[in-house]
Amino acid sequence: SAAGEQIVAGLDVTNIGSDRGLMQPMLDRLRARTGRLPGRHLVDGGFGRAEDIEWAHDQGVEVYCPPTQSKHGTNPYLARRGDGP
Repeated sequence: SAAGEQIVAGLDVTNIGSDRGLMQPMLDRLRARTGRLPGRHLVDGGFGRAEDIEWAHDQGVEVYCPPTQSKHGTNPYLARRGDGP
């Protein structure tokens, strides 16, 4: 989509050092406010927890997120055991 079609739909301030685990609560709040979830959701790398991405997929939301950087020299693009669709 064009940049003109994108909006910031929610924000939150926490004292947690990571965004991990916050995607589902953010999308739940968005649904409560608007009555629906977005078809596509662009997030930064901190939101990239596999469980949240799979939950969003089950809700019909396509998540666009950079892969987590590997700390062990492995390829972050390869499928891992337990990965969903």
